[in-house]
Amino acid sequence: MLPRGSRRTSCTRCSGKGGGPVGYVHRMQSPNKQSSTQGPPLEALNVLKNLTLDYWYKMLIPLALGLFVLAITVDLRVISNGSLVLLAIGLFMIGLGEWINHPRQEAINLHLNMKITLHRWKPKAWGIALDLAGAVLGGIGFFGIVRAAIRAAA
Repeated sequence: MLPRGSRRTSCTRCSGKGGGPVGYVHRMQSPNKQSSTQGPPLEALNVLKNLTLDYWYKMLIPLALGLFVLAITVDLRVISNGSLVLLAIGLFMIGLGEWINHPRQEAINLHLNMKITLHRWKPKAWGIALDLAGAVLGGIGFFGIVRAAIRAAA
């Protein structure tokens, strides 16, 4: 207890440990996030944080989006736009399905003081379904493009 009329100017738990003035958040406590009026945290605003193009299945997604935009905006004369749209949707679905089937796994080795991050293939029902649907749609689109290219060459 403090004597009446005196003020505490530093944290009693951190006295002698470099503690700051009273009124600041203790270094072992987290601030109250419910009373914050600054809006959502920055992590929620960064939507593309997990879209690092480090694996082949993640590269299919922007490739498919680019092909889709090309197919709906440019009138292609040699191949049909519908076939390119089907190919793009198929590639997008395969990329999404493989992303679901390759969850991030972490292993910690305490003896060597290492943290290992893996992306092993662990099949899930939604991932397999997206792979199969993407393979069918992509195959139909690919053979439509090949058929149109053969007709144009003949």
